Amino acid sequence: MMSTESITAASAQFSYPAATYFPIPFHLQNAYQNPNVALAYTAAYHLPQYHQAQQLFQNNAQIITSEALASVKAAITSSEIDKKAEAKKKAIPRKAAGQTWEDPTLADWPENDFRLFCGDLGNEVNDDVLSKAFSKYPSFNKARVVRDKWTGKTKGYGFVSFANVSDLAAALKEMNGLFLSILMVSFLLFFVAVAGVEVFKRYVEIGRVALVNYGKDYGRLVVIVDVIDQNRALVDAPDMVRCQMNFKRLSLTDIKIDIPRIPKKKSLIAAMEAADVKNTWEKSSWGRKLIVQKKRALLNDFDRFKVMLAKIKRAGTINQELAKLKKQNAA
Repeated sequence: MMSTESITAASAQFSYPAATYFPIPFHLQNAYQNPNVALAYTAAYHLPQYHQAQQLFQNNAQIITSEALASVKAAITSSEIDKKAEAKKKAIPRKAAGQTWEDPTLADWPENDFRLFCGDLGNEVNDDVLSKAFSKYPSFNKARVVRDKWTGKTKGYGFVSFANVSDLAAALKEMNGLFLSILMVSFLLFFVAVAGVEVFKRYVEIGRVALVNYGKDYGRLVVIVDVIDQNRALVDAPDMVRCQMNFKRLSLTDIKIDIPRIPKKKSLIAAMEAADVKNTWEKSSWGRKLIVQKKRALLNDFDRFKVMLAKIKRAGTINQELAKLKKQNAA
């Protein structure tokens, strides 16, 4: 067995500072510590210092001092910080409900691009599938499928970015109704969000003439006189009592009259007469179609019989004239 003195002498050869298990190498145990080095570590180290440290180890890798080791660590840390600063993009400021915040979700998208909103996407449609579908367009930038951050499942929609508006218009025309993935998931482009390009021509606004498409007032023309919230509007017409109506029951038309917010009934009637709303509506293709539908709905059996005879007579006249033209061409 070894004596206590021999054990003490053997253990004295190694030092275990801070109760660490592995000993420090001999050339670092008694290295001189410069008190000014600690202050230099907190400074910003640039990329040239990192290259100098690389050259130091390449020239003489056997000599490693604590100052050189700390310098290399600081240079690597500073280079990583610089890379992160370059990768970090400016967040987009948002303002709503009296509050202002920064939205980093759109920082990855190119600036001044043209984006297409894609809906009806299945869970198997990912960014790669969407990108391959639109990569044939020259100005295609990127595609992104929006997914739930907790489950990872798609929310059913995504966005595609283009640098040229002509490619966006071509994609909207050609890719509408496309089927993606093995399961033939329907892919529909039903909305376009373009910066600087007017997409819609009809807006919910004061003075906009709308057609009621559901309820007891079905088929009546009304005017929006006020917007209550995101779902309802206050509508009025010369032959009805002013009431609120859901936007789902209103079909916006191209007609708009100049009225203030919540005008009196006399002012509303005068504005509609000045804009000739009734004749303008009846001359439009939409209005003519509804007028024909109303007339057909009021026909009785005898009227429908007369319509049938008129169609037969018209078809006979057309066939006679067509036969005459064929004979003339044959001669």
